[in-house]
Amino acid sequence: ELFRDRSNVHQVRRDDGNGSWRWFPFLGDHRVVDFARAMPEGINANMPGPYLFEGLGMGWFFERVYHATRNTFLGYSCALFVVEPQPASLAVVLHLRDWREILADARVFVFVGSSCTDQLVRAWEEDYDLPFPHQAFTCGAFPTDDSPRAVQAVQQAARTRKNAIRESLDD
Repeated sequence: ELFRDRSNVHQVRRDDGNGSWRWFPFLGDHRVVDFARAMPEGINANMPGPYLFEGLGMGWFFERVYHATRNTFLGYSCALFVVEPQPASLAVVLHLRDWREILADARVFVFVGSSCTDQLVRAWEEDYDLPFPHQAFTCGAFPTDDSPRAVQAVQQAARTRKNAIRESLDD
């Protein structure tokens, strides 16, 4: 359920599946919280990133990083990876704001659903030119199942790529 509080801030309440209602991601001014969050390391460098976002929350922080990393040096824009295990979370963001330009940007990789981490790993396995993130951020709720965290998947994918490169050089 979508609400707008007296400060004109959108609030989302969802059923947790057990008959209880929870605020998503929390009850408060999401924009103020996300704008107070420190920007990533290297954001002011000529070639910052790439960055990984595990969850989007309400998407304000991701949007700030997206705009701050656009055309930073001679047209360079770093890759941004989003791993969102809850499709409804992405739906909330897309309902509240127009992200057509962001989602159409070739440097933005969005993986959604219960297999989102596996999808991310497959993307790196299929494209050895796809960079690994330099920094990761958690913006949404943690998955409650046993699925591996995105950072663990990044580390494993990096080891796999390193071993594949080493083996190809040995041949």
